[in-house]
Amino acid sequence: RPRTVAERVPTATSRRRNAQLVRDASGGMQITWRLFADLAEVAGGREHAVSVDGDGTIDDAIAALVAECDGLDDRILDGDSLADDVNLMRNGTPASPADSIEDGDELAMFPPVTGGSRDTV
Repeated sequence: RPRTVAERVPTATSRRRNAQLVRDASGGMQITWRLFADLAEVAGGREHAVSVDGDGTIDDAIAALVAECDGLDDRILDGDSLADDVNLMRNGTPASPADSIEDGDELAMFPPVTGGSRDTV
């Protein structure tokens, strides 16, 4: 039995292994979305798991997320494209909708981040 928080938190390897089990059963890829700020509010939560057919792109994962989260399309889409004020990351790296995805990927979507101040001396 894990004793520390670090031992209980799933690693990227274990998340990918669990996603592979789901893929083997469904024939598709399991993708985890993490949403931040107002995007999470509109979507009804910060984390969403979606299934995407093999050889999919981030755009396919966006379509699956929008199908699951009523009203999210109005916030993140500008016509058929992702709105300019929405940022994407794939496994912690900046990404674009045309980028390919792999089973077990973690995608993040968030609005621009601003604020803070810079001290001058």
